[in-house]
Amino acid sequence: TPASMEVVPRNAFERCFNICMIFLGLLMFSSFVSNMTNGMTYLTKRNYEKRQEREALMTYMNAKDIPLPLRHEIVTYLSVRAKRARKALCEADVSSLRGMPEKLLERLHIEVHLPTLRRHALFDFLCGEDRGVMHWLCHHAMKDRTLGPGEELFRFNVRCTHMYFMNSGQAKYSLGYGDDDVQDVDVTPHHWISEGCLWFNWEHRGRVTGTQVCEIAALSAVEFQAMASNSTSLPQLQRYVKLYANHAERECGGADFVTDLWGQKFRVMDLVQKAVRPDEVDENNPAGKVMNMWRGKEIPIDQAFSEWKRVWKKEKRARMPGLWNKVSFFFRRLA
Repeated sequence: TPASMEVVPRNAFERCFNICMIFLGLLMFSSFVSNMTNGMTYLTKRNYEKRQEREALMTYMNAKDIPLPLRHEIVTYLSVRAKRARKALCEADVSSLRGMPEKLLERLHIEVHLPTLRRHALFDFLCGEDRGVMHWLCHHAMKDRTLGPGEELFRFNVRCTHMYFMNSGQAKYSLGYGDDDVQDVDVTPHHWISEGCLWFNWEHRGRVTGTQVCEIAALSAVEFQAMASNSTSLPQLQRYVKLYANHAERECGGADFVTDLWGQKFRVMDLVQKAVRPDEVDENNPAGKVMNMWRGKEIPIDQAFSEWKRVWKKEKRARMPGLWNKVSFFFRRLA
C-alpha cells in the first residue's frame, strides 16, 4: 500500500488483490482528475468568451461615444437576458421535442394552450360548441415565447399579426411611442393583448415592454381567420365582431382611440352573452351589470341588494343541495 503502515500481502491471493486495487485506484483517480480538468477548462473558456464579448461591447460604445445612461440600459438588459435564458423555457428551446410524432405534439399543445384560450369567454364558447376546432387552434395557431425585462413585445404603429395571452410575469403597456405623459398600464397574468387583429387590419396603438420575466402565448390571426371562415359557429362570431367594433368605438370615443388592451374579461363576457344568446334580457346577465357599475351608471340600492341576495342564495344551494331540498320540501308542506 502507498501508506506507511506495516500491512503487506502475505500470500499470492493477497498480492493479486493488492495489484487489482492499485490499478483500480489509478483508474478512478485519473478519471476524477480528468473530469475536474475538463470542468475547469470549460469554465475558463466560458469566462474568457464573456470577457471578450464585454470588452468588445465596451470598445464599441467608447468608440461611438455612447452616453452613460444608454450604456447602463444596454449592459443591464444583456445581463438580465442571460439570467432569463436559465429561468424561462418555451417549446422552441427544447430540442428533444422537435423529433416527436405529430400525434404526441398535438396532445402536448392541447394540454398547454387550451386552458389559456379558455380564459377568454369567446374561446370557451367555441370549446363547448366544437372542441375539434379548438384542438386545431392549439396545435396549429398557438406559439409560446418569453419576454425579458426591458425587452419589447411589439412597437407602436406596427402591423399586428398575433393576439397575445399573458401567462406569467408582468409587463407595461405604453400608448404611442411611450414618450407622452400618459401613465403606463400594467399587464399582468390573465390579460390578453391586441384581440382586434383577429377581426380587423390592426396596427398596434402602443408598445409592450417587459418588467419581469414573462411567459406569453401568441395566437396567429391568419390561422384563426382560416378556422373561423369554416366554423359552424360563424353566425355567432359575426355577431360578436359587430358588437366588439360598436362597443369599442363608442366607449373609446372613436376607432382611432381603441387601445390594444381594450376588451378584457368582463367586457368580453358581456359581448359573448349578447352574441350567443341575443334573445336573453340583459338584466339577467351578471357581466352586463358589472360593466354598468364600472361605467358609472346608476343602479338603485334595493336592486343591487336584491341581486346580491339572489346570487348568495344560488351559491348556498350549490354548496348544500341535499339540505336545501329538504328545507324547501318542509316549507312546501307547511304551505
